[in-house]
Amino acid sequence: LVGSEMCIRDSFKTALELKPDYFEVNFNLGLTLQQFGRLDEAVENFKSAIKHSPDYVDAHASLGNVLKQLGRLEEAIKSYEKTIAIKPNYAEVHNNLGNVLRDFGRLNDAAKCYERAVTIKPDFIVAYNNFGNVLRDFGRLNDAAKCYKKALELNSNFAEAHNNLGIVLMELGKHNEALRCYKNAINIK
Repeated sequence: LVGSEMCIRDSFKTALELKPDYFEVNFNLGLTLQQFGRLDEAVENFKSAIKHSPDYVDAHASLGNVLKQLGRLEEAIKSYEKTIAIKPNYAEVHNNLGNVLRDFGRLNDAAKCYERAVTIKPDFIVAYNNFGNVLRDFGRLNDAAKCYKKALELNSNFAEAHNNLGIVLMELGKHNEALRCYKNAINIK
């Protein structure tokens, strides 16, 4: 794997030597470095892509993802917000921003992000699950259950939604229904 990593990186670097402002190469090298766990280098490549193409939405989104992986959450928020400023209907980035905001305890803002994500993309299963999680944080258990059920309506094999629905049902005192959810989650994963 190390040899192939070096070969790939060298190919990208050769392309950048020929054309240093080739922002797509910087972006693709960033993605590759991210896959190899070289996150700090990935950040620099995404930033370079953005420097040469300031409205390159995927570079901003990917930068946010890597910054989140690095635990640089405030920077990740800024990157996601910039992405949304460029492309307001980027459902995945609204979801990712919601995750970071939830980590910060900014539950109202996170809920708005998840709601926006599912409004933009009504079949966004992961966003429904995340929306359910933040509603559960608020103690809005019935609303959380609706989100998990919507995720399961879209994909009945989504183990996390079965598990999360089970948790909410337990909290609502619906033990038999919760048990069924847990069994479904276990059977899937």
